[in-house]
Amino acid sequence: MEYIVEGQDVSPEELSDESWQSPGLRAQEQRRAALRLATAATKPTTTPASLPSSKRVNTSPPQHRRRAPLPRLPADTIHIVGRPKSPVELTKLQPWHLYTALLQAAFLQDLPPASRDTVRIHPVNNTFTLSVADSARAQAYLRITSLTVSGNTFTVHLYAPPPDDALRGILYHAFDDFTDQAILEDLQASNPTLSVVGGRRMGKAPHILVTLMEPKLPRWIFYHGVQLRLLPFRNKVEACYNCRSTGHRTDVCPKPRQERCHRCGAAHPTPPEGSPPTCNPRCIVCNGNHSTYSSNCKHRYVQRPQRQKAPAPDTHPPPQQPVPPAAVVRSSQQAASGPSPAPPPKSVTTSPPPVPAVPKPTSQPMNSTWPRGAPGLPSEPQVVALQQENASLRQQVTAQSAQIAAQKTQIDSLQAKLQALEEKLESAITEKSSLPSTICSSSDMDVQTPEGCTGKRRRPNTPLESLHFSEEVQTSPPTPPPRPSNLYSQQWIAYKLPCLKASEQSYPSMPAPPPPPAPPEPRKHRSRQHLPLLKMADRSIVTIWQWNCRGFRPKRNHLLLHLQQLDPSDAPDIIVLQETHADVSLSGYVAYNQVTHHPLPHPVTAVLTRRTLAVNRHDLPFPAVHHVFLETLPQQREQPSLFILNVYNPPRSTEDASLLALLRAAAAKAAKSPLLILGDFNVKHPDWGYSKADGPGRRLWQLAHDLNLSLLTDPTQPTRIGNSVCRDTTPDLSFCRSVPDARWYNTHQSLGSDHYVLTIQVLTSPSKPRPHTARYTDWDAFRERRLHSATSNIEDLSTWTDQLLEDLDAVTASIPTTKDYPATDARLAHLWAARTGLCNRWQKQRHNRRLRRRIAHLDRTIEQHTTALARQQWEQLCSGLSGQLGCRQSWHLLRHLLDPASAKLTALGLPPNTSTDRLLRLGVHNTLDELIEAHRSAQVQRLYRSPTGRHILSSIGHDTSSHPPDLVSLPHAIRAAFYIKPLPKNMLAGHHDARRQARAAMLHAKYADHPAVAYVDAARYNARRDAFVVVSVSPSSAPLGPTITAGTVRTPYAVEAEEVAIALAATSADASVIISDSKQAISNFARGLVSPTTLRLLRPLLQQDEQCRIELIWVPAHSGHPGNETAHQRARGFVDRAVGHSESDALVPEPLVTYHDITQHYRLERYFYSHPHSSLPKRSEIAWRRLQTRTFPCPLVFSYMHPGAIDPRCCLCGNVASLNHILWGCPEDPPPADLLCSPPTEGQWEALLSSNDIDIQTRVLKRAEEVIEKHSLAAFVA
Repeated sequence: MEYIVEGQDVSPEELSDESWQSPGLRAQEQRRAALRLATAATKPTTTPASLPSSKRVNTSPPQHRRRAPLPRLPADTIHIVGRPKSPVELTKLQPWHLYTALLQAAFLQDLPPASRDTVRIHPVNNTFTLSVADSARAQAYLRITSLTVSGNTFTVHLYAPPPDDALRGILYHAFDDFTDQAILEDLQASNPTLSVVGGRRMGKAPHILVTLMEPKLPRWIFYHGVQLRLLPFRNKVEACYNCRSTGHRTDVCPKPRQERCHRCGAAHPTPPEGSPPTCNPRCIVCNGNHSTYSSNCKHRYVQRPQRQKAPAPDTHPPPQQPVPPAAVVRSSQQAASGPSPAPPPKSVTTSPPPVPAVPKPTSQPMNSTWPRGAPGLPSEPQVVALQQENASLRQQVTAQSAQIAAQKTQIDSLQAKLQALEEKLESAITEKSSLPSTICSSSDMDVQTPEGCTGKRRRPNTPLESLHFSEEVQTSPPTPPPRPSNLYSQQWIAYKLPCLKASEQSYPSMPAPPPPPAPPEPRKHRSRQHLPLLKMADRSIVTIWQWNCRGFRPKRNHLLLHLQQLDPSDAPDIIVLQETHADVSLSGYVAYNQVTHHPLPHPVTAVLTRRTLAVNRHDLPFPAVHHVFLETLPQQREQPSLFILNVYNPPRSTEDASLLALLRAAAAKAAKSPLLILGDFNVKHPDWGYSKADGPGRRLWQLAHDLNLSLLTDPTQPTRIGNSVCRDTTPDLSFCRSVPDARWYNTHQSLGSDHYVLTIQVLTSPSKPRPHTARYTDWDAFRERRLHSATSNIEDLSTWTDQLLEDLDAVTASIPTTKDYPATDARLAHLWAARTGLCNRWQKQRHNRRLRRRIAHLDRTIEQHTTALARQQWEQLCSGLSGQLGCRQSWHLLRHLLDPASAKLTALGLPPNTSTDRLLRLGVHNTLDELIEAHRSAQVQRLYRSPTGRHILSSIGHDTSSHPPDLVSLPHAIRAAFYIKPLPKNMLAGHHDARRQARAAMLHAKYADHPAVAYVDAARYNARRDAFVVVSVSPSSAPLGPTITAGTVRTPYAVEAEEVAIALAATSADASVIISDSKQAISNFARGLVSPTTLRLLRPLLQQDEQCRIELIWVPAHSGHPGNETAHQRARGFVDRAVGHSESDALVPEPLVTYHDITQHYRLERYFYSHPHSSLPKRSEIAWRRLQTRTFPCPLVFSYMHPGAIDPRCCLCGNVASLNHILWGCPEDPPPADLLCSPPTEGQWEALLSSNDIDIQTRVLKRAEEVIEKHSLAAFVA
């Protein structure tokens, strides 16, 4: 495939600059320097004749003629590759003509034959390679752009590739408009420990190709501050779209260019990207029915030849045949440059006479065939020195190996002793049962590097060693120092010895330690020895149940009764549930159901926490994955929280990427705090008890290693019960991270599900209260004790009080209280025992269908019996409340039953299943977000008015740089001069326009002829945004017309300007009535708080001899009031705007600042259905609301509530009796003609439900009553 690479043009001066070198050339220069420092006489392990002949494997379907391997170029020279960009076949050119053309194009002189540059033409790829020994000559070759060979001129591209042993990797989707030079510089600067020699964009693809000089390709690499996964680069089979053959690419094709389709190879243009294809694809590589390089092509990559196993070394090799000196030198060069396949035997025609072999020294290794030099030639001093140094290093390595072996033996013995001591200590603790057992530490559960492996941690060989606990880990101390993987240091032994001495002093008569256990057989699981679970005497231990209930509602009573028969110390603190398929609730627990479960109608996951635990819920932005993420808070702030993630992954889920992203987000949220990931993942991997791994399982297994998660689940104990054709599996997994102590246990209790209940105990510090204790005081004994201990005179008050408290404690007893659970039902206990016995029998007889049916019948019996028992317990509890309404327990129960969330439906007479959308369209209620916004806005406006409030707002992040001036109080005399009536409500613009116009008409009729009325208004200047003009207009019957008083006030706030306008009218005109359209300004006057500017203008009122009385009235703006419109137009005339009306004028909406206005605005925005008429009785109001919300009784809905009792079919026509059908859609019972036109539609019916006419409402209700009487549903109407 051809790619057009975008870049920047390079000037000839920059091109001729010899100081710049390409990345590939720099890498080859570094390799040449390393070869110079290496030993020149490296001993070959085998002679060329003894190398195994590698068979060429034809992996591609197109068969090619086998060719002899090309000779290797010297490794200590610079290699330059040339690719012709014009149609020319290099194999038909004379090689010396090509070499002469290269010298002429590079302006270089030819060298002597011994040091001449070498040219090699590849017969298949149509490329040539130059081997240059001088860097300056290499730079000259790289500047060539065209060649002229035998009169034929063609363009050519020369470049220096990386060395042959360089590794290449791909960063997928990492390119973002950077040049290749910028990419390389960032990779080198971000990864100083890696030898990055190349980095560029791969054609037009959004991927980056990275070249490194490393022995092993790293898995992760930093790029622009982000750690990205580096995947290995695999060479693809070169295919040409021009000649439709393999072996070379299109840009070097020697044949003339043809306009062919890249998909099928026919003679028509390739369809553009994004357009539908018009031809059948054909692959060039494998001749398959797909596009070339498609993911469906299995032969698109170059397959590596299969390596043959090396033969076993012979302890007595035959005597080596002498090799000529020239052959020895050639083999050493080949060893330095890399292994190469041996030439075929037929190419060897003659051989020189043999040379006598030099006897081998005794110190030389057996795998060395010849000395580093030619036979019989004296060794160089440098070679001799290196050989002596190697011999001394071998001696040091041998001594170090012996020392390491001795340390290993000593540490193994110490481990055996320590294990025996801990086992004896554990048995002693178990017998006494006074101390809690040791909890295994998850910090020791990391994968250990196998012995003898240095460097990075590799994957383990056996499944149980990867993520699971091991027996040795469970018996290790809680917090040991990190143990080295390859060398056992003296610090580790120094740590072990004090522990061993202390244990020997505690148990001097301990028997001899047993021998260490044998290592497990690889690739086979073995059961783990589980330590007993901890008792809940310690308040820092949290017990968690993990259970896939497969439907919670039918098993709720079963679970509740099972919890009641448990000991309080064994009851779980947290219950993690999967596949609930309902909203979960349980007595004594707080339920956290899954929030987003679209498209399923009910949540799938839930977590129940004990009411005494302090829990925070965190929402992760992954709605496609069923999960609940909680944080259990500790008692003290400095202690870490416990994060719990509950996950359910369906068996055939396609959101594998979302699941992995969810786990990463949860791990990032928990950071260094303890984290538990529990759930039903439904993925397969051999480490989890499955025979093979699937794709999601491998990815989850890899992610668990990347996130350092430890697996608590024992794969030898299945968590899901199979059947006769499916074995027991382990889909329920439990991971932990940073949990200091954790234990996992399978209870083998299914409670009616096909998944067992799993128990996890962690040692943490949650907020669990202390158990309540009741104190009982024997007051008779207290009085008798005081008769003997009390003194007649009190000399010291503190001594007397201490004696008094001591006597009180002596006669007071502390009694711990326990939760009152009813006794276990005998029949239920018998049913449980019978089911357990049948399950044990079925485990041995999986194909016994009769046992399976008996177990299923027993499950149904247990479900029915537990439901009856739960109902009986509820009835007993309700009966016990009679006469005890004054008790605390009774009121707690009543408060729980009176759910505030259902009060809004109960008040309207609507059922709980009412649609929220239709309920909001009634215009009666506000949502929680709307209530929060209204309350927040009202409080912010209140705090803005005072310096203290603004300080509070600034401390929580609000911008208080621009705020209105602080209001000042009006003097009593001025405040008494203003008479203000209460402002009317329900006057929102756009919602109550009729009410606003009616008020404006009423005020005009009342004050049109009033002699002392003034209309005020304010308008902002266009040029200056911090100034207003204020106008007071007083109508008069004089010939001069109305009196207009105007002024300018410097303020950026409209409310302050409206206040100034009112003050201007009150002081400059003899007005007893002032009408303004600013509700906020009038409200400030009513509260007696105005701006300082307004107070300065009102000061003249204090100097008047008589107390004036001014009535301040609010008029709706832009509602047609003539006086208000006149004041508005006059104010416009002072701010460089037209006095008359203009089409460009837009009504400024009134700000919503009060709680009432904001909530009312939201309700009226979605108001659609009219309220029931006030003359309707209560029963008719409820029926009207139910018709509007589509909760009116109908046979279809009630057949689901009462299956078998109500027929979902229409009794008149036999169709499905939905609500629309019985009201207006039944052809046998059409609605009256005066109610709906024929044919009736849903739009007509909705129009009737939105009418507020009493006549229409009465006829609709009459129609509804007739319908439900015909279908016998009148009893279900309130």
